[in-house]
Amino acid sequence: MLNRLKNKISYQLVAILSLLFFSLLLPISFFAWIAVVDFGEYAISVNQEYIKGQAYNYLISHTREQSSRYDNFFEKVRVTASVMAAEATQIYNGLLDKRGIESFPFVLWKNPRNNIFQGPEDQEVITLYWGSSQVEEEIFSEVAALTKMDPLLITAKQEVPECVATHMITASGIGRYYPDNDKLRELVFELPDPQEFDLRDGAPFTIFKDRNYSFSGAKWTPVYKDDVHAGLMVTASAPIYDKSASFKGIVGIDVPLGFLNRDASLQNRSEYFLDDGFAFNVILDQNGHFVSFPKELLGHFALETNMDTFKDSSDILNFSFLSSSISEVRNLHQSILGRASSIATVEMNDQIFIVTSYRMKHIGWYM
Repeated sequence: MLNRLKNKISYQLVAILSLLFFSLLLPISFFAWIAVVDFGEYAISVNQEYIKGQAYNYLISHTREQSSRYDNFFEKVRVTASVMAAEATQIYNGLLDKRGIESFPFVLWKNPRNNIFQGPEDQEVITLYWGSSQVEEEIFSEVAALTKMDPLLITAKQEVPECVATHMITASGIGRYYPDNDKLRELVFELPDPQEFDLRDGAPFTIFKDRNYSFSGAKWTPVYKDDVHAGLMVTASAPIYDKSASFKGIVGIDVPLGFLNRDASLQNRSEYFLDDGFAFNVILDQNGHFVSFPKELLGHFALETNMDTFKDSSDILNFSFLSSSISEVRNLHQSILGRASSIATVEMNDQIFIVTSYRMKHIGWYM
């Protein structure tokens, strides 16, 4: 009887201890499981943030490198145009001093198709005059003096192979052009009658309409419709003043938007962009207006522009993110301008766009 009681008590004690053990083990196991789950979720979160951070760092770095490359290109073109203007200034100073013109190098004849006087078509640098109905003696002297610019116009075009032409437009109505191919040469001789459109009303000339003598060096035009090249253009245009501070005209280097858009597209072919995504560049000027943009992708940002009505270089493309019908896109305008760099996320039509920007050091534009 006593042994049976001892055995019963032993069983009950084992049962109690077992119950106590499991009652302690289960909460510990539960909290351990929760801790493992939480740690796993934390690890996933940290990993996602790390990947996201790395992706953002790559995009920012990529944008910075791209902007630096374009900045160097634009600055090179601008400085080249400034050098051309400095040489033209010396030529006009010589005219002011009545020196250096002894004979006229070629004959000007009036083209009956557009009433513009032109020099020989076989000259490397094309000469036009539309300032009046006849060529006065001082115009002959001016044209003759400006032929000294020919080597520099040609060299500048060679130094900037991406441009389509170097040119001069004078206040007196003289045009001197060095285009890069025979098709453009032919089109130069087919410019409209000055009664329809005067090149002095085009963007490369009118950006200096205030004729502020204190300004030195070239600056970039807004995007405009070129008079010869089929497409949109930006020009590094530099003013010419003689030593009496008289505005004599401009020299310019024309860079087509087609080149900028093609170049930006090629630069974005990278293994970092997945098959179900894409990337593209835009360049904005200091006011936020587009300088370069892939036209076929503007629909993603609800941006529309009609350039069918553009006829000549007085037609300016004033186009920015503010032109969008989507508020998130319009907000990009202020988030980019005035900052050395920025990054933003825009969600539209079930698509997410990461927009990174970087300000170009020399020119002040944005990639």
